Amino acid sequence: DPATTVFSGGRFTRQPFPNNIIPANRLDPLAQKIMEYWPAPNQTGTREFRNNHFVSYAGPFPVWTHLGRFDHSFNPNHRIYARVMREGFWSASNKRFLSDYDGMQYNQDKWGFALDDVYVFNPEFFMNLRYGFTYRWGASYKFSRGFDLATLGFSPNLISQLPDKSLATFPYVGVGSFTPLSGNGTGGKWAGIINSLNANFTKLSGHHNFRFGLDFRNYREFNNIYTTDVSPVLSFANTYTKATDISTAAPVGAELAAFLLGVPGGYMDRSGSYAQQENYWGLYIHDDIKLTSKLTVNAGVRYEFESPITERFNRSVAHFAYDQPSPIEAQARANYAANPIPEIPVSDFRVRGGLTFAGTNGNPRALWSGEKNNLMPRIGIAYHLVPKTVLRAGYGIFFDTIGLSSVNSIQTGFSMRTPIQASLDSGLTYIATTANPFPNGLTPPLGAAGGLATNLGQAISFFAENRKNPYSQRWSLGIQQLLPAQYMIDVSYVGNRGTRLPVSRNLNALPARYLSTLPVRDNQTIAYLGQSFKTPFAGTRSMAPTLHVAGCYCLIRSLAA
Repeated sequence: DPATTVFSGGRFTRQPFPNNIIPANRLDPLAQKIMEYWPAPNQTGTREFRNNHFVSYAGPFPVWTHLGRFDHSFNPNHRIYARVMREGFWSASNKRFLSDYDGMQYNQDKWGFALDDVYVFNPEFFMNLRYGFTYRWGASYKFSRGFDLATLGFSPNLISQLPDKSLATFPYVGVGSFTPLSGNGTGGKWAGIINSLNANFTKLSGHHNFRFGLDFRNYREFNNIYTTDVSPVLSFANTYTKATDISTAAPVGAELAAFLLGVPGGYMDRSGSYAQQENYWGLYIHDDIKLTSKLTVNAGVRYEFESPITERFNRSVAHFAYDQPSPIEAQARANYAANPIPEIPVSDFRVRGGLTFAGTNGNPRALWSGEKNNLMPRIGIAYHLVPKTVLRAGYGIFFDTIGLSSVNSIQTGFSMRTPIQASLDSGLTYIATTANPFPNGLTPPLGAAGGLATNLGQAISFFAENRKNPYSQRWSLGIQQLLPAQYMIDVSYVGNRGTRLPVSRNLNALPARYLSTLPVRDNQTIAYLGQSFKTPFAGTRSMAPTLHVAGCYCLIRSLAA
């Protein structure tokens, strides 16, 4: 019973309901309303009530494509073609319960244009120019758009915080391992343009076949917005329905109890939008050399530069200010001095860092510094050992992209998430209910004006200032042998080594020296790391007033790193 929480001996403990049954007068009215939207079982499930509902649903997915092409030859040395393409689709998907409060509709439309020009200057020199243009837009929305949240029992306080009630949807409801209601996804709209220009030249000279050229692309995305502020995301956990704060929860049911008792978790967002772009440049030169009648060498080099992403109105996080004091450092240091822990001397306690933003306080508009030395040599050989045997080998370096195809602007501060905090003291008292999950309102987005205080106490992400492009080295060695009856056998060794591959680092990882090294379960260490102490961040703008030793240490460590 979450209402029986007490704190004693460093532990939060709770008492079970009599006979393990929640009294009817404790059942949350809103939860009972939501329960009606789960369909009744239609097949025999497991003892834990899993796999007891099955539907077969084929959502429509019509796709249509139009393509037109025009070719013209001015003379034997000059010809062009132009091509226009349009493609689109719409779909109605994810109706897992065959109801309009579940699932989403998607619409997408794409246009493409290409102009290609081939000109032969003379039999030994010719060029190929090509310009391409691609435009796409898309939109998606939940079928439940326009849902009246008041019919479920949500408070006027919540409904008044919606920016547009006509866009409200049935809320996402996740209860442990049970199938959630309303599903993931919130809907939104997006659009993008790609302009590309390629210039390729070929020059034949004796035993040489020279090729060189230019590859340019401009990528733009604009009016991208995901409407996340249309209803709350409700996620019910077993945090307050366990016997103690370190107890192992039952495999199923504890989350459902929290749902029925109206002890919510989750969040709601204020949505931002972004418009971003990047440029890509590629230059190359290559030569196929026929050294002898038996030996051909292919050698070349390519240079690539991918400009950093910029956002049109600088609505993006840039980096993390590791060396700057946090706005809450002074108060946190004073709090810590009153209740230190053995692991960190008072003199070593620091609270450093915070998010910085593009185009503000002297930061450049680019979200990172672009790498300008991406040279990619390639070489290959083909050698005719004997009349029916050929040896082939090659080596090359290939860089990957890290721009719009991989990441988007980070809009922390421009889009603001407000977490649902049912309790600020680990269950001794409760301030939020499912009907009124944000009693103090939603945190307004301040943009870059929030400075280093942006998202204090919440998760953050940011770009490394000197982001590097990952690359791979590839090599091969093979032999081809012509067999009787025109059969051929090809045996090759192929290698690939990736370097600087992208990974995400958790700056709050617990240092290994605090973990147990025993070969069996170390209850003493587990209990110690799980104890609650008064946090130095109590009373600041950062977090709730209880924090585990491990969490406290790691947060300090990450901010001071």
